[in-house]
Amino acid sequence: MPTFRKTHDYVGLSLPSLNGLHSLTELDLSDCNLSEEMIPGDFYCLSSLQVLNISRNNFVNTPASISQLPQLRYLYLDDCKNLKALRKLPATIHEISANNCISLETLSSPDAIAGKWMWPIFYFTNCFKLSVNQGGDSMPFKFLRSHLQSLSMNQLQVLLSPSLSLSLSLSLLLSLNMVIFMLQDVSFPGCRFDVIVPGIEVPNWFIQQHMGPSVVIPLPPNWYNEKFKGLAVCPVFAICENPDLLTDGPASDIAIYCTLEAIDCTIFKFLIYRIPSIQSDHLWMGFHSRIGFGKSNQLNKCRYLRASFESPFPGLEVKKCGIRLVYDQDENDYNPVAGESSHSL
Repeated sequence: MPTFRKTHDYVGLSLPSLNGLHSLTELDLSDCNLSEEMIPGDFYCLSSLQVLNISRNNFVNTPASISQLPQLRYLYLDDCKNLKALRKLPATIHEISANNCISLETLSSPDAIAGKWMWPIFYFTNCFKLSVNQGGDSMPFKFLRSHLQSLSMNQLQVLLSPSLSLSLSLSLLLSLNMVIFMLQDVSFPGCRFDVIVPGIEVPNWFIQQHMGPSVVIPLPPNWYNEKFKGLAVCPVFAICENPDLLTDGPASDIAIYCTLEAIDCTIFKFLIYRIPSIQSDHLWMGFHSRIGFGKSNQLNKCRYLRASFESPFPGLEVKKCGIRLVYDQDENDYNPVAGESSHSL
């Protein structure tokens, strides 16, 4: 990956023209003392760029030219202390890491960010102004709401179709065009959603809540039906006792696992990973689609579903958690204070 580094006199680096670098896939501009005015006007020439690291620079706003990168998937903005706003970004992005951006207050429209990606991941750890300035309808919930509203049952049914099994069957060959369509991230959103942000309260929209690392849902008859979209989760976690046990930085392997269990079987596990050091309570707000849940005739025999959150790292504590089964008819019920009942064992 091409890299640039700032000089010891802290004079910002003037970037050369990027014209001709059409095949470049990764670019590291971290620690270059850059402001948005220093990004050259021909940034759009990086037509193959997938990974851009502009961490630890002097941006107040993300450079507008980033939106012109048609293949960008990973954007790293960690420790940009002056960054106040995250502007419009290309719909191809899979992950945004903006940890320790202590001045960050506003984001681009959630509809423009969370609604178009197959598995969007957002890291906003220690961005405390962002948490405060979003008001009652919090930023992570806006992102989750946008993602769920963009997810149609038709998309999920295609993903669940037997014709997409990994076999050499005729049905797979007939579905080849649809498979190619699905693999274009912009066109087929919905499998996962994850965002980490400072916070101490689980929104009441997560109807089932419980103190501690696990919560149980009572399941209605025929709960796994054609309207079922998936499961939304929201644990509150923090560092406890010995924070030195946690590795700092975006390359950390710290993870929180969510395990789903129904009576005598474990349905599946999924996780949020690469959690950097945090300075207070944070929320992981996530969604996992119905893909991977299993066969409906078996799941509909279950009366309870338990979600447990845990980390293999002893310095990480899950204080509270909430979950909600998401159905297609919930589309108009995305008020963050909706829902009054709770259940725990």
